[in-house]
Amino acid sequence: MLFVAIAAVAQNFDYGVIGGLVLSHPKGLRTNPGFSVGAKGMLALGDNPSHGFIDMQLKFTSRGWKDDIAVTGEDGRVTGYIDEVWDIYYLELPIHVGYSFRLTDKADFFFDLGPYFAVGLFGKAKAAGDEMISNVFTENAYKRFDYGVGGNIGIRYDHVHVAFGINHTLMSPTKIEGYAWDLLDVNPKDMSFIISVAYMIK
Repeated sequence: MLFVAIAAVAQNFDYGVIGGLVLSHPKGLRTNPGFSVGAKGMLALGDNPSHGFIDMQLKFTSRGWKDDIAVTGEDGRVTGYIDEVWDIYYLELPIHVGYSFRLTDKADFFFDLGPYFAVGLFGKAKAAGDEMISNVFTENAYKRFDYGVGGNIGIRYDHVHVAFGINHTLMSPTKIEGYAWDLLDVNPKDMSFIISVAYMIK
């Protein structure tokens, strides 16, 4: 609704929908594939074929990670490993500034970068399929708010935008007084690789 309202007063504003694959890869942990879906708006800063722009998105995004938990026998030796899986969901707002280079009448190459802000909605942690934590935010494992920086490079062809992006949090997302992170010897500070496709309605 916000994008439509801006479009009504700004002729250079385009809006549409966006979705993509999110590969979260915190340091020292395994990637847990996720997704993002939401709305996208672009305000062109000028009327030239090649021009700057402001990109705004509002997305429902899943992130997370995987790790191996060692299983030991009575003699203390490791007998095997089980998967520990964290799935965490955010409402995410990136606001980027970028530049678009005209290639043909219907195609552009673009790049953008800027900050993002996110609020945690819900998330779970499982080990070997059994639930360990039912909500990582209410059970003192993760902080509710997150912020960081990100960037994208991509191609626009007509109404379709295809981009590859990276997001990196600037804060530690976990709570020191909560889950025993020191025992795991990990710091799950997110770096996410994003492959996205957007369709711009206007």
